[in-house]
Amino acid sequence: MSVHPSSRLFAVAVCFALGIGLAGPVRPCSTFMLALPLPDGFFTAGGLSRREFCERAATHWHAGEGPEVQRFAGRWVQADAPADKDGDGGWSLELAADGNRVSGTISKGGTSIHGVALDHLRVIGSELACTFRRDGRGDIFELRATIEDTRMTAHLLGTEDDFGTIAFRRH
Repeated sequence: MSVHPSSRLFAVAVCFALGIGLAGPVRPCSTFMLALPLPDGFFTAGGLSRREFCERAATHWHAGEGPEVQRFAGRWVQADAPADKDGDGGWSLELAADGNRVSGTISKGGTSIHGVALDHLRVIGSELACTFRRDGRGDIFELRATIEDTRMTAHLLGTEDDFGTIAFRRH
């Protein structure tokens, strides 16, 4: 039996919508999914057993928590800016990750533009997209970047200004 991929996503979405497996052990979510009256083909597409599918679906977010996949974390400074001893002078970006919690700041010349947790961050492969909001003024900064080892090429947009493409290096 052929099962449409969106059907598999629906079962996972139902599990999370009900809050099963989010805050505690994943066992309730996988038990719930195993009890769904679905044909075996739903779970076994791709060569997995029913139990393997349910365990993976209930714990998929753990794969992104390790430092080996959080290549974006760290201090990034503008590569072509004249820097002082602290690496300040141009744009700098600090991104910190603690498990699945990410925070960061963006600065220019050592002056913090935004110093609270990121509003949004998405990483797919080597592509990074994040949004910063400045409290009180409503300014929004959007950064889209490609990370390659110790270099990042980013395009930075502000609410009113396009700051252009900025080359960063890991500091």
